[in-house]
Amino acid sequence: MDITSIILSVPRADNVAEAARLIAKESKKTDHSVDVDAIYKWTRNGIPDHHWPLIIKLTGTSVDAIYAANQALRRSKLKGTRPKTGVPRTTPEHQSSITRAA
Repeated sequence: MDITSIILSVPRADNVAEAARLIAKESKKTDHSVDVDAIYKWTRNGIPDHHWPLIIKLTGTSVDAIYAANQALRRSKLKGTRPKTGVPRTTPEHQSSITRAA
């Protein structure tokens, strides 16, 4: 299960926008209010742990599923930051390109 799937599992929500509005509305009843824009960012950054109790209450998603979704998102972000050339950063070629750029 990914973050978007978790968000979409909010009852009465047919899309992410509707789910975000429902989550934001319910969050106002807690100590950790969150706005709709922040919820959209969860799909890029993961669900902050202080919002997990609300998500669990609204969706029935387990702690393990939220944790796994956050970890998968972080792993995919890390993969996206690797050099596209496939050349490790410690090679002489990389070092010389840094020197030439300076």
